[in-house]
Amino acid sequence: MVRIPACHAGGRGFESRPLRHLFIVTSQNPFLVFILRELTDFVCLTACYPALIALLWPQNYKLSEFMSVLLSCDSVSKSFIDGKNEVQVLRDITFSVNASEQIAILGSSGSGKSTLLHILGALDTPSSGTVEVDGQSLFALNSNQQARFRNQTMGFVYQFHHLLPEFNAVENVAMPLLIAGENPDKARLIANEMLAKVSLQHRIEHKPSALSGGERQRVAIARALVNKPKLVLADEPTGNLDKSTGEAIADLLAELRESLQMAFIVVTHDLQLAAQFDRVLTLSSGQLEERTK
Repeated sequence: MVRIPACHAGGRGFESRPLRHLFIVTSQNPFLVFILRELTDFVCLTACYPALIALLWPQNYKLSEFMSVLLSCDSVSKSFIDGKNEVQVLRDITFSVNASEQIAILGSSGSGKSTLLHILGALDTPSSGTVEVDGQSLFALNSNQQARFRNQTMGFVYQFHHLLPEFNAVENVAMPLLIAGENPDKARLIANEMLAKVSLQHRIEHKPSALSGGERQRVAIARALVNKPKLVLADEPTGNLDKSTGEAIADLLAELRESLQMAFIVVTHDLQLAAQFDRVLTLSSGQLEERTK
């Protein structure tokens, strides 16, 4: 059997069952043995990896076994009653998001983007279908359990900042930590550090009324990220901002996604913002489709 050097990125090597199987099967193919012997650098192996999967991957394994699926949305539909009519907003939506994956969902106004995002965050319930986040079925939880799970696992950014007007920037950012039971002094320290990440360390004592629109959105982003959530859901995060401020917020989100390695799902109608993401999905007529970038 060919000996493959371990990759230590993220603290994980090639020790999972599917990977061992892949390399055992590979060793039985003389042509691929030759290729693997030539690949002494792991970067080269990574570059060739999709081709090896296509050639060798057993049908009884799924590619998702390679990755950690963070969110799974299965056959989600949502309809509303409008008088005597039933309006179906979402139709049998199925997709998944891996840990640290960045996904944009495009759609016109009224397409159901926000409804889908609210369901993914357990802020609304589907008419049918299931959503799992980090292995937890969201709608198997009661409302209190959902609130606790959101606080520990998710962060939310909205088109409007929704900051509490009577509290200053650092107090707003610290709020999710305090709700989670963190020590107030430590919560303030962590909130200060997060505000520094969004370049607002000089505005921590300012209340929302004393901040510009872009600064308020930066505070809202810091609040969404302060608990180090595994998943961030953002609903038109640049939609209420002028062009230059919106571009600055989009750049900030890109920097934070890169540095913090959290999974992001952003719904938007902004093609330029969507182009920055790993995958782009389009919501139209209640159905979700992969978009070619």
